[in-house]
Amino acid sequence: MDILYDKLKKMYDRRYNLSYIEKEEVRSIYENDYKQILSKTCSNAYADAIVYIMLKIRKNDLNADDMEISNYKLKNGVLVNTFDCKFSNQNITDELAEKYLLKFPNKINLFSQFPDDWQKRVKQEKEVEDEITEDSEVEESETLNYESESDLKDEISQLLKDGASKNSIQKKFKGATIMGVRLSNKEITELIKKAE
Repeated sequence: MDILYDKLKKMYDRRYNLSYIEKEEVRSIYENDYKQILSKTCSNAYADAIVYIMLKIRKNDLNADDMEISNYKLKNGVLVNTFDCKFSNQNITDELAEKYLLKFPNKINLFSQFPDDWQKRVKQEKEVEDEITEDSEVEESETLNYESESDLKDEISQLLKDGASKNSIQKKFKGATIMGVRLSNKEITELIKKAE
């Protein structure tokens, strides 16, 4: 179909382990085509952006009017803003709404429109999320994000001074990110060495 489409398809298969360069490429395309800023705090932002871009390529039309229509609509003036995700009626998708309702089912009252089977759909979303969690071995709530390498190194240094083992530090920081970019186990090991 298109070289970019094939590249994005491969990225989508690895959507939770994209490199910094890949994330920047997706962000640049998305923001250019949709004229919206891609949320760096939302755990699914890059995956959603890849899907949107692929849909546009498939339709061969780079017009934001063709975005996926969600079965969920928030009440007027409502903006969902949690620690890991932000959305409004402008960028809501079924997946975002269902992930939110998975964590906060009592917040269904924020929606003016939702499917009759929303609870079943949320349950299915939980099953998908459980599979992803098992695959990645790191739950989103355990992900630690740092502004700089020195911030992370300082914390590791303090843990070493407090008597923590290198192995426990390695486990604690598995999946940690610096400026939204996930660190590999090798990079964490190097930071532990630097902190000693």
